[in-house]
Amino acid sequence: MSEEAVSGKLVWQRHNCVSCHTLFGNGGYEGDDLTQITAKKGSSYLIQYLVHPPVMRPNKYTHHPALNEIDAKNLVEYLHYVQTIPTLGWPPQHGDAEGNS
Repeated sequence: MSEEAVSGKLVWQRHNCVSCHTLFGNGGYEGDDLTQITAKKGSSYLIQYLVHPPVMRPNKYTHHPALNEIDAKNLVEYLHYVQTIPTLGWPPQHGDAEGNS
């Protein structure tokens, strides 16, 4: 794991991201599962989101906590690393339990 990814893991832990988000299906359920987020969204989008976060649903005023650019880049590197870990299809996509895709 790169130094940036290790630093990103520390950002994940320091900000207690797991209280709202999941990795590999473990964690909070308020936010999205981020196991494969870097395959869905580009690094620049994710960094921009983390540095200038939008208002969170369903709130009108509460923002996702903002990170500085270095922490945001490192967190995205950690999420890139997470995506490389073989998950054997975990987490299942909506409908997979019933055999639907």
